[in-house]
Amino acid sequence: MRRGIPAPGILSPTVKDDSLLDFVLDQLAPLGGVASRRMFGGHGLYLDGEFFGMVFSGRAWFRTDAASRPRYREMGAVPVPFGDDPESTSYWSVPEDVLEDGRTLCAWAREAAATPRPAEQRKAARAGRRKRGEGPPSADAIRGSGPVLTGTHARRAGSRSARPSPGEKGGPTIDSRVTGGLPSKGAARTAQSGSGQRGQ
Repeated sequence: MRRGIPAPGILSPTVKDDSLLDFVLDQLAPLGGVASRRMFGGHGLYLDGEFFGMVFSGRAWFRTDAASRPRYREMGAVPVPFGDDPESTSYWSVPEDVLEDGRTLCAWAREAAATPRPAEQRKAARAGRRKRGEGPPSADAIRGSGPVLTGTHARRAGSRSARPSPGEKGGPTIDSRVTGGLPSKGAARTAQSGSGQRGQ
């Protein structure tokens, strides 16, 4: 801790954000380039222009990812109460022990600033699922696979491809019962030729 500034009861909801902000900024001063800006009732924290956390509701919150989040959880941190599923949020409270240790707090702040933003994390996760074949196919893959037939069209196409044509092995044959007992054209020509020879 720098200059003997006491932590102002970090986890108490009665702590005023301005007092906590002053404390956090003083702890992070060795990093250089740390600034704050007012935002929705609190203050955003920036390192060299990169948003990485905030101070509001009597707590400091840093950005996390799948790799760093378990460490926060193990130390009693809680997710920021935003969204339908707070457990999946990227912003978690900074544990009091970390806030009181300036060196550790600087390391955590540097890590938070280097952590991809939530939208980038979701994009990377989708790319990883596609690479493993777990996600939906890309537009290029769909275009390269040719037309896709569904419903009645697919059943008709399957029926045509499975049906052998006449003359093929297993294909239909012409039955005289179907033609009414009439001989084929080739048979008629052969019969006429034979009767002519007998007349001669």
